[in-house]
Amino acid sequence: MRAGGSLRVAKAWMLALGMVTVTVATAAAQQPPPPAPPAAPPGGGAGGDQGPEYFEEPAPEWAFDWGTDTTFTLSNRAEGSTNETNDKTTPFDALWMRLFGHLRYGDRAELAIDLFATESHSPSLFGLYGKVVVDRFLGFRVGLLPLVFGAWQDRAYPSRQPLIGVPLHSQYLLGLRNGALPEDLASLRWWRQPGYDSGAPEYGIWGTLAYEHCWDTGIEAFGDAGSLHYRVAVMDGTPGFPAAKWRLEKNGGSVQGRLTYHIGDALRLGASAASGSYLLNDVADELPAGTKVTDYRQDLLGGDIQIVRGPWEVNADYVFSRVDSPFTAQDADPARANLDTHGYSGELALDVAPGVTVSGRVSGLVFGKVATHGSGSLSGVYGAPGGTSVAWDDNVTRLEAGARYRWWQDHVALKAVYQRTWVESTPRRIESLAALQLVFSR
Repeated sequence: MRAGGSLRVAKAWMLALGMVTVTVATAAAQQPPPPAPPAAPPGGGAGGDQGPEYFEEPAPEWAFDWGTDTTFTLSNRAEGSTNETNDKTTPFDALWMRLFGHLRYGDRAELAIDLFATESHSPSLFGLYGKVVVDRFLGFRVGLLPLVFGAWQDRAYPSRQPLIGVPLHSQYLLGLRNGALPEDLASLRWWRQPGYDSGAPEYGIWGTLAYEHCWDTGIEAFGDAGSLHYRVAVMDGTPGFPAAKWRLEKNGGSVQGRLTYHIGDALRLGASAASGSYLLNDVADELPAGTKVTDYRQDLLGGDIQIVRGPWEVNADYVFSRVDSPFTAQDADPARANLDTHGYSGELALDVAPGVTVSGRVSGLVFGKVATHGSGSLSGVYGAPGGTSVAWDDNVTRLEAGARYRWWQDHVALKAVYQRTWVESTPRRIESLAALQLVFSR
């Protein structure tokens, strides 16, 4: 490890020691009742799967509260990890911090802010929105909003999941950008080569299936009808290509929706859908004749289930994504090709003792095939002569297992995790990670 990296890690763990010391001192000085559990982050509860907050008596009053999810991690993560996001950060960074605050007027209105930083990433705005609740059936949020599509968003904060990593469908960067067009299928595959980078942010972002790490700008309606909860939003970007952090001119937008149905506290069923254009206006002059930016879309469908029974918790998710991409269909239709991806994850957690949880997760991405139709452009490079089909990206599988111990009313947790990722490239890429993480939440 370089000297600069060692210094950053040392500073991060010194900060961790200080925060734990403060927590111990505070806990020792307190008298019953015990300290409250960690504050709910803006991404959960406030229009998420937990449902809107309802009016309560007495009359509303102004109140402010704040919270944090801060992690300190030791790991063998290397540069270029499959865990990296578009800003090059990962959940395995030595210091990872989310700081959030709520200014509320009873349960009627709220202004929420969420900040993000790591040891190598200066603090930046992650989320900022205003919320108004009309009644239990209808509320609105507007601003920089958490992801509507899928179930992962409610578990994305470190204090809300027993592991460290992220399911592939919510993090893994695809070999496709929204501000640069592949010349053909061969060049799209070339983008996936290890170490290749097609440029700075003026070429947009690498896509994902449903990217939780970047909230998007838009307006959302949410509410409850008995056990059924809904969220519907119009967003500037799509779930896989959000527009918030990349201030480039974009055309179109997307419509996103999610329904969840609760059967008591033991079972939650979820379904999500989204559709919208994903390309930046910068590429309009490079598109095939007779087409425009809004002709190329990302369409998604998803389903999820959560089962909680006694010490057991099971979460399973499925995501289907179809991205229209120009030029990658070869001779069949040079104007477009459907780049399909199937994403899945399954997670099992078991409380084996007070405060102790063991868990495991498997996630994967399976990429659809695109016909070469006799062009032969891939012949001799990927073993795909003309007239055959080839997957547009390399299939990926990730396994993660670990244990977590929580104490001080869940304000502090210690996690030990092992993660292994297989990328079916040529040659096959295998990444192994071991990590020890301290989580401080308030």
